[in-house]
Amino acid sequence: MALVLLVAAGAAGSNNNIPGTPAAALLWPLPKSITLGHNPPAVLAAANASFFGAAPSALLSRAFERYAKLLPTCAGAVSNTSDVVSSFELRVDDPEAPGPAEFMDEAYSLLVPSRGAVQAHAATQWGALRALESFSQIAATCTLQGTPIRVDDAPRFTHRGIMLDLARRFWPANALLSVLDAMAISKLNVLHLHITDAESFMFESLAFPELNREGAYRQPSCAQPATHQLPPYGDLGGEPCIYRQAMLRQLVAEATDRGIRVVPEFDMPAHAGSFGGAFPEIVVNCTTCTAGGLSHILLDPFQNTTWQVVGSILAEAAAIFPDARLHLGGDEVCWRCYNESASVRAAILGSGRQLDDDGFKWVVRTFLAQAQALAASHGRSTSVWNEAFGIYGPGNYGYAISNGDLPHRLYSINTELVRGTVVQDWWGGRGSWFGKDGRQDATNATAAVAHGMQYMNSEGWYLPISPPLPGNCSNWAKGGNCFNWTSVYLRDPATNKTCSYPAVGPPNCLCFEHGNAGAGTGCYDIAPDKAGGGGEYTQVLGGEACLWGNSPAPPYNVSAASRHLWPGGLAVAERLWSRQNVADWRSAAPRLEAQMGRVEQRVLLSVFRLKP
Repeated sequence: MALVLLVAAGAAGSNNNIPGTPAAALLWPLPKSITLGHNPPAVLAAANASFFGAAPSALLSRAFERYAKLLPTCAGAVSNTSDVVSSFELRVDDPEAPGPAEFMDEAYSLLVPSRGAVQAHAATQWGALRALESFSQIAATCTLQGTPIRVDDAPRFTHRGIMLDLARRFWPANALLSVLDAMAISKLNVLHLHITDAESFMFESLAFPELNREGAYRQPSCAQPATHQLPPYGDLGGEPCIYRQAMLRQLVAEATDRGIRVVPEFDMPAHAGSFGGAFPEIVVNCTTCTAGGLSHILLDPFQNTTWQVVGSILAEAAAIFPDARLHLGGDEVCWRCYNESASVRAAILGSGRQLDDDGFKWVVRTFLAQAQALAASHGRSTSVWNEAFGIYGPGNYGYAISNGDLPHRLYSINTELVRGTVVQDWWGGRGSWFGKDGRQDATNATAAVAHGMQYMNSEGWYLPISPPLPGNCSNWAKGGNCFNWTSVYLRDPATNKTCSYPAVGPPNCLCFEHGNAGAGTGCYDIAPDKAGGGGEYTQVLGGEACLWGNSPAPPYNVSAASRHLWPGGLAVAERLWSRQNVADWRSAAPRLEAQMGRVEQRVLLSVFRLKP
């Protein structure tokens, strides 16, 4: 009996069952290896708890219960002549492996036969969860086409994330869990919570409750999502809408059950306006840089109270979030603001430096070094936005005005970051933006790797804040108008090449460059350097799709969230999981349509709910 390599094809349909196409040909993300056979259709036995048998661990027992609810009811589909797939047998080498964590082993294999038991194998429970998800997509109906189906799968990158801006939009607990559910469908494994910003301090601090009293957003009822961008801290009326520690612990537990890490971000030293409501003495209220508004209220690293507050927050976070990383922000620091503080000016001059760009950037580096040391004291490594690595290094140059009011930030590497810091790239053309003077604006992945950092991409992966108009997602085969997901799909964290795929002929690949007045950076490809089920790279970790909240938009309720996050987040998920050459959006379109159908069915009609 011959097996054939999967080719994802078929006419577009309205849900995850595209007529004439085996469900196995519509898997998302596309596995590393999948083959389909030519046997007559098999029939899935009646789905119930016994279909999965005994679970190897308590976590997998809960997963069996969830996935049993997703399988179709097939009690009447079996006849005496049917080839019946009767049960699911799972073998896990280490069902109690630590994690979820960076480089956790998510590899798995799956054999769906023409009759008898499905055979699944994984080294850890994290790979077992990915096997269950793939099987649930294959078993979309009672009839299994293309058996025997063989899948051998592992992720390309270890970090495959979604970032939510919780500081500017309030998300109730059940909406956050629905995001976890949708992430699990696409094997996304990191939920990054941007939980403090200039507008509000949303993380519950038991040590300094005045941060919430003075810095939290308020609305009439916190059981409902925010219907607009959060106004500045101190808004009057209603109850403070904060993420209480008990709820965050429950969110972490639910995420762990789905093999998802939760990484909190406390954005510092800029974006600190919400600190100032309770502690005006620890911030520098800037009038020099006004383009960023509240973002350019900066924390003062030379006030003892600053570190009492920041140290307490990081300690409370470490007690709630077990992940090995804390995100410290570090973006958009208008360092010239520090010239407005007499104590900061005194510290700069006392260090032997001058009151110039070089001196003010030293203040930023001083802050980041102390914050990293505090995180390390709690056993945590750190992540930062790319400016913290590529902009705040030594040199008496920095901000200049170009392109109207936009600041022009010149490339200068900060070598004082702790080695192994994750540099999250959101701005700078992946190191290929240049100013009118020919100077490079920002670094790229190769620079981060060369200096001992780890790297992940978010540039080009900012998701739109407004949902599409009705019908805008209908034309999948031509890319549709659904947030231009095709441009999202072309990005790759390990290269600055962008490839387009014409209807006929080979792909066309170009290096990404913008405003290059100099010699240019040229193309780069970072080669894989590790094997196993925890990703193929040790320093290029992957990336995140980001959903920011600093723009007016309709409500972020459970239904609307899927339209904001998806399909763009789904496109990112496949680029981070599947092989590098899985980059042709035309081939992906039928599978993406099927995946959107799964998200609609499972999330909008979710069988999983987090109790408020």
